[in-house]
Amino acid sequence: MIRWLLANWQLKLVALFLAVALWLYTSGQARVPRPGVAVRVPVAAVTLHPGYQVSAISPGEFTVDLDGPLSVVNRVKPSIDVPALAISAEALARGEQTFPITTRLLGLDPDLHITGLPEGITGITVRFGRVVEDHVPVELPRLADVPANLEPTLSLDRTQVRVRGPRPEIDRLKSARLRFLPIGLGTVDPRTADEAVQIIGLQPELPASVQALEEVTATVRLRPLLAAQQTVALPVHLLMPRESARRFEVELSQTQVALTVRGPKNLLADLRPEDLTAYVNLRRALEPNVAHELPVQILAPAWLTCDPATVRCTLTLAPALTK
Repeated sequence: MIRWLLANWQLKLVALFLAVALWLYTSGQARVPRPGVAVRVPVAAVTLHPGYQVSAISPGEFTVDLDGPLSVVNRVKPSIDVPALAISAEALARGEQTFPITTRLLGLDPDLHITGLPEGITGITVRFGRVVEDHVPVELPRLADVPANLEPTLSLDRTQVRVRGPRPEIDRLKSARLRFLPIGLGTVDPRTADEAVQIIGLQPELPASVQALEEVTATVRLRPLLAAQQTVALPVHLLMPRESARRFEVELSQTQVALTVRGPKNLLADLRPEDLTAYVNLRRALEPNVAHELPVQILAPAWLTCDPATVRCTLTLAPALTK
């Protein structure tokens, strides 16, 4: 057996080498599938004449299924970028050009074949237009997170904005108006008693191909809503000199009054009776034993107003002084 293996061993070694080489070659040439290769179409891949600009690419991303020799398929990256899309002079007047999806367009090896595309995709369509500058009308932005019981008003410093971009996109903006991102008012103090004013630079919602050449500023005014009247029951305190308090006894027609108060809704809703003090001022001389109608005064926050109220007050000498 050994003698047979060693006989003509040089020829047998060459045959083995050729067999291995042939196997490696044929296995590398066997066609295998490669599904789901991601394809991106960057704007930079489009070659346009000067003075024109891309407005849209459809689709901008998709996947392809490939097959080819194993050695070639193994060199394909998981995702590829389309290398070049040259716009022809004849397509400039149409404003768009569609490119059939081929391995050459994708910059792939000629030995690869495209076996599948997403449904509805047959080519890459590039839309473009001549770059122009024009004015487009603006739309008032939406206000978000408006505090309760505050009434907002909104004004803009301009009604039109100068923009630059492809003519098709500019025409679309002119018909639909330029929109802005919502204005958030969540940082406004909901307990403000005065009008709050905020001046905010707006962020336009523009396609990537369009540039705003002017800034738009919004002025937001937040005014507290006035509440309906509210009735508060308060005890009546006496404000009088210490000497008078020793000499006289004071009789009030009522020791508690119901006062009608008004103010901003956002503040009045949290108003507590202990935040207010009702009193009668007896610091001036009053004739004893005579009933006097005196106004009830109130200590309260500056934002609160109160309807007038009175009580009858009678001063009499203290018993110790009448003997």
